[in-house]
Amino acid sequence: MGGVGKTQLAAHYTHSHWTEYRIVWWIPAEDPSLIGVRLAQLGAALGVANPTDDPSAALTRVMMHLNTTSDWLLIFDNAESPADLQSWLPSGGGHVLITSRAGGWSHLGNSVEIREMDRGESISLIHRRHPGLSHQDADRLAAGLGDLPLALVQAAGFMQSSGTAVDAYLHMVERFAAEVMLHGPVGGHDGTLAASVRLSVQRLETIDSAGMRLLQMCAFLSPEPIPDRWLIDSDLVTHDPPASAELTLRRSISMFTTLGLATIAGGGIQLHRLTRAIIIDLIDPDDRTTVRGQAHSLLNRERPESTDDSALWPQWAQLVPHLLATDPAEVEDPRTRRTACDAARYLLKSGQSVAGHQLATALYTAWRSRLGQDHPDALRAAQQLAHAHRVRGEYQQALELNQDTLTRRNRILGEDHPDSLWSASNLAVDFRQLGDYGEAREIDEDTLARRQRILGEDHPDTLSSASNLAVDLRQLGDYERALEIDESTLARRRRILGESHPDTLDSENNLAIDLLKMGRYQQAREINEDTLTRRREILGESHPDTLWTASNLSVCLRHLGQYERAREINEDTLARRRRVLGDDHPDTLRSASHLAVDLRHLGRYERAREINEDTLARRRRVLGDDHPDTLRSVRNLAISMRGPSEPCGGTDQG
Repeated sequence: MGGVGKTQLAAHYTHSHWTEYRIVWWIPAEDPSLIGVRLAQLGAALGVANPTDDPSAALTRVMMHLNTTSDWLLIFDNAESPADLQSWLPSGGGHVLITSRAGGWSHLGNSVEIREMDRGESISLIHRRHPGLSHQDADRLAAGLGDLPLALVQAAGFMQSSGTAVDAYLHMVERFAAEVMLHGPVGGHDGTLAASVRLSVQRLETIDSAGMRLLQMCAFLSPEPIPDRWLIDSDLVTHDPPASAELTLRRSISMFTTLGLATIAGGGIQLHRLTRAIIIDLIDPDDRTTVRGQAHSLLNRERPESTDDSALWPQWAQLVPHLLATDPAEVEDPRTRRTACDAARYLLKSGQSVAGHQLATALYTAWRSRLGQDHPDALRAAQQLAHAHRVRGEYQQALELNQDTLTRRNRILGEDHPDSLWSASNLAVDFRQLGDYGEAREIDEDTLARRQRILGEDHPDTLSSASNLAVDLRQLGDYERALEIDESTLARRRRILGESHPDTLDSENNLAIDLLKMGRYQQAREINEDTLTRRREILGESHPDTLWTASNLSVCLRHLGQYERAREINEDTLARRRRVLGDDHPDTLRSASHLAVDLRHLGRYERAREINEDTLARRRRVLGDDHPDTLRSVRNLAISMRGPSEPCGGTDQG
């Protein structure tokens, strides 16, 4: 791409190896019609041709000289295609160095792709140009400019001469990239980054106007690779007949790369963040809304069907960065708002709680203000924000937001609307997490009955209500009824969703807990081991659901007398939960409590007491004195203080 340092690298090679050559000749090759003139000038410099000679004769003499010698280096800088140089490459023993934005040179020699600098190189370059900048500021500047050498040189020079701070400069780049990147000393480079991009855009507009519109849409997406398959089906890829759609796209992509506006990466095309910003700046302000809308239409079309099916998470992982780049909180299109809410749920379901919370907060804050608190999209965003609170262990905040959302949805949509039932189901989870199992059971029983009547026995939402009711019953001590519901729900989920769906694995996890509570430890262990293996394969070793199963397996092992193995699992689970969820998350504290029980069984009484004291203090602060988990910590601490002569115990299970 433009500004990545191809010409500078060629110049550096020449400077470093000049003693190896008697002849070094630099040929600007962007205009093929002038290459012969440059070579003829070499003939005059070598004395093998006269300035007054016929150009054809001069070229014949210089090529003959190069073909019969080996002490020369020719640099063809910024060549556009191999075809332009094919007839100008000598056959002698010298060296040819070619720089180009285009690909397709490997048949002529070794081809090396030049990408952005790594961060350490970027910081060193910035410090050479702006010695007064701190390491931290240089790092932020390099990150903001995507480690593009020409941009770094311009920025450092401009900031030093103008006294501009890093934050101010990056803010200006974000708002006025095409203007800002016209300024700053560029050393030996023949132009600024903005000028280079502007020239390439003008040429693309002349050569491929349809490709220009496609590139403009891509500029509104993320600097991450944009999959080819998205673009082939784009309305902006004009093709007649339809069979030529891919050929049309490939031709445009070839032009993007030839002009240095994009690179090929990850099964698609990739635009540098500064190239994107400059292209957007060059779009007529009256047209930007339309082009951004085209980007949204593309993303809406590519939205996966489900957020909860882990088999579709790789597709979400591709889509979300591009969605975030379009500032979804500010969109007016209802379809894009739906996609944004689904993206927040995907992030939360896949274990990316920080990103999910950030997106849900941005959506809810913006839409509540602009659309009103009763707008369906504002309520949808509220539901995801409450989900984020719950995932983060902020149960009271989740409950209050879900109560408000349920009240509004019941009033606007009615109590039997699927969205209202989702709010009711979520509210029941919040009550259960806060220890009010009776209230959770009442809500779940009502929600299950409504969903069975409206959606049917086998609808995934109905099965979620059944699963939640089983958890309530188990917490209330009705293990037989919980087991019955969980067995039925598991069978239905396996048939409808498949063996590897996260909801199916959740049912397996719940069934194992039922068996554990009923004292059927070996059966519980076998199910937990199988579920843990598959959750690790499907969700990853540090996903919150995987850690739940690991925690439950440790309890089974402890009851089977395998205290050392239980301790190993709990120590690993505790470390992962601290890293993923934080020290004070209720799940982290549950792992700490489990570990204390294991240590007491192993005779490490003092360490067990220390952990129990810390866990009790944290649970009192986070959950309150009357929460069931806090009361368990009180009992566990009392047991750990009795000394080795007392029976080992511990009630923090499941």
